Amino acid sequence: MAKPNRLWALLAYLLPLVGPLLVIGVQRRSAFSLYHACQSLALLLGVVVIPGLWAVLGWLVAWAPLAGPVVAMASFSLVVAGLIMAVVAWLLGIVAVLRGRMDPLPLFGAWGERLWKWFTPAARATTLMETAQPASHS
Repeated sequence: MAKPNRLWALLAYLLPLVGPLLVIGVQRRSAFSLYHACQSLALLLGVVVIPGLWAVLGWLVAWAPLAGPVVAMASFSLVVAGLIMAVVAWLLGIVAVLRGRMDPLPLFGAWGERLWKWFTPAARATTLMETAQPASHS
């Protein structure tokens, strides 16, 4: 395996949205950089989805008399916990880049790996071959 380009992968984490898109545009052939760009995009998606989901569900619950607003406000602690987890995942992503490893981020890594497989033709071909083969019955 070629030496991973850590600078591009690090930019994916340090420049939200711009970094991953820049890496995808410039370093598409580097599996390492592309992997971390996809992990960073998944993390960014999680940071947007968590408060957005709370806003919608909190608004719906807030219409319930008496307990609704209390439940909506109390559930905000889940948003804070999710964002703390996002910061931890972000730091772990940076550590993985500095170590030269392709480790999935906790909580958000599965989304990132799906994106990576979508962007990487070899990974996508392997996935398609796995799903196309019928299961053998013994």
